[in-house]
Amino acid sequence: MRADVVSRRPNGATAVHELGRTLIRKARKVERGVDHAASIAAWRHAYDVIASIADIDPNYASAAGDRALTANTTAWQMVKAPNTAGADLERALALATEAVAFSKRSNSSFLETLANAHFLLGNRNQAKLVCAEALDLAEKQLTPEAHKIKDHSAKFATVQ
Repeated sequence: MRADVVSRRPNGATAVHELGRTLIRKARKVERGVDHAASIAAWRHAYDVIASIADIDPNYASAAGDRALTANTTAWQMVKAPNTAGADLERALALATEAVAFSKRSNSSFLETLANAHFLLGNRNQAKLVCAEALDLAEKQLTPEAHKIKDHSAKFATVQ
C-alpha cells in the first residue's frame, strides 16, 4: 500500500481502495493453501473493505471491478467448500448475484459461480438456466472456462 495516500487521507476512497487491493493480494496467497476457512475469511475481509468504499464515496468508480472480483471470489470460496466454517450459501448467492450485476452479465466465471450457488441451495432450474447462459457466453468469448462450465452444466442436467 502506498504510504503517501494513506497519510494524506486515511479514510478516503483511494486509501481504502489501496488497502482493499492489498487484502486481495493477501487473500490470493491464503487461497493457495489448504485451509478453506482461512481463505473464505481472507476473501470476506477483502470484500468488506472494498465494498465500504461505496459508503465513503458512492461515485468512486475505480473500485467497481475489484468489488465484482472480491464478491465473486468470496462466493466461489464458499461454494467450493460449503461445509467449511465461514461458508454461508445464502451470502454466497447474494455475493454472486452482486458480481454478475456489476459485470452486467458479461463474465462467464461470475455466472458460473451464481449457477453453483443456486444449485447448492436447491434452486436446480435456476442453476441450469444460469449455467446455460454462462456456457453460451464462454463459448462466444472463446474463454478457457467453457470446458469447466460444460462439466457443471452436465452435473446440473442429471439432477432433477
